[in-house]
Amino acid sequence: FNTAFVLLARSLNIPARVVVGYTVKPDVEMQYVLPQQAYMYAEVEFEKLGWVTFDACPIHTTEGKQNITQQQTICNITGNDPVAIRGQQFNVWGTVRTANDTAVTDTQVEIILKKDKWNMSEAGLIVGVGVVTDGWFNVTCDATPEIIVGDYNLTAHSLETAYYMESFTDPPIKVMADPILNINGPRQVYEGRNITYRGTIVDSSDGTPIINTTLKVEFLNQIITLKSDVEGKVSFVALFPVKGQVNVSLVKEESLYYLGAVDTLAVTVIVPPPDATNFLALLLTFPYNIGVALTGAIGVGVYAARRNKRLQEEEPIIEARVKLAPEKQYVGFEDGIPLEYTSYEEGVVKLFNRFYVSMQRIYPDIDEAMTPREFQYVLEERLPKTADALLEDLVSSYEIAMYSNITLSQDDFKRTNATIELIIELMKSGQRE
Repeated sequence: FNTAFVLLARSLNIPARVVVGYTVKPDVEMQYVLPQQAYMYAEVEFEKLGWVTFDACPIHTTEGKQNITQQQTICNITGNDPVAIRGQQFNVWGTVRTANDTAVTDTQVEIILKKDKWNMSEAGLIVGVGVVTDGWFNVTCDATPEIIVGDYNLTAHSLETAYYMESFTDPPIKVMADPILNINGPRQVYEGRNITYRGTIVDSSDGTPIINTTLKVEFLNQIITLKSDVEGKVSFVALFPVKGQVNVSLVKEESLYYLGAVDTLAVTVIVPPPDATNFLALLLTFPYNIGVALTGAIGVGVYAARRNKRLQEEEPIIEARVKLAPEKQYVGFEDGIPLEYTSYEEGVVKLFNRFYVSMQRIYPDIDEAMTPREFQYVLEERLPKTADALLEDLVSSYEIAMYSNITLSQDDFKRTNATIELIIELMKSGQRE
């Protein structure tokens, strides 16, 4: 009706407009204005008067004197979710009735969390507001991330109106947090090697770290107990004695104020490639050393016989030129040597190796025995936090190129190269705070 009123006024060249506001009860001193109280009305402009409000569909009211006696009320929470999870909603429901057991209606109820219900100076935290209809209320409340986990009193406050007095009820409630666990480390390892894994625990409501909480690591029938640090992080060393598939789980058991959580990492344990030095040591042990000695003796005899024959024929002796294997080149990005590769997988691996060499020159404690994940964690402790996601992407790309059967594309190679360049730029901005 108000929209039609404005359109008709404008069609007659009368300045009119639609205004949106909220309806409130004029006789209630304290009240909450809820979204369902939104209202649209019209305004018309008059000379020397300004904009005057018009309501084409007003609520019928009767003015006059009336003696009103406020009635005492009894507010009672008949049920509520026993646990409130930070960052999630919970429900509270109950009744508001008069002292003579008459249903109260058209009043509001506010839900408040208080640590100590006897402390009158504690204002508490309002988490929800609802309307009482025919003596019943059902309020959906928000356990915002600002609420600290712990035990609280859940106070329902029936607000005072011209007809009803206020009343309270305050059963207990527990506020808990729902943690998120994350375990990081290589998914493919060699048997018999010490591998470092790291984990984090954060609050799901706002991502803040959960500090000084007990976590457990479970793998190969082993249980390791750890405590999270000030950043919600833990680290541990795992050794896998035989090849196969192993599940490594980071577990947070349910406690007084935290729900339980678990994160599992599937690890593939493979046999390491043969070591040339170990193979030589094997040849020098019994009984292989006897075979080596006999072979050497036969070889010396054959060589001596041929040499004598050549001497008899007076042929010149040409000494054999021993071609040594070229020394391993340690090439970093700063060396400016062009990168040669026959596949994008090989290119990604060589990009990573060049970056590794460059970091070794900057941080001498980085040695060749480190796994890619250990290398990642060492850099995370020294580079700005903004580099963490880049390092994770770089190491994951290397692992895919090195160990998986996934075919990489030119875009993958370019992304890896750009990631390394961005990490190097971030290094110039300083260290981790």
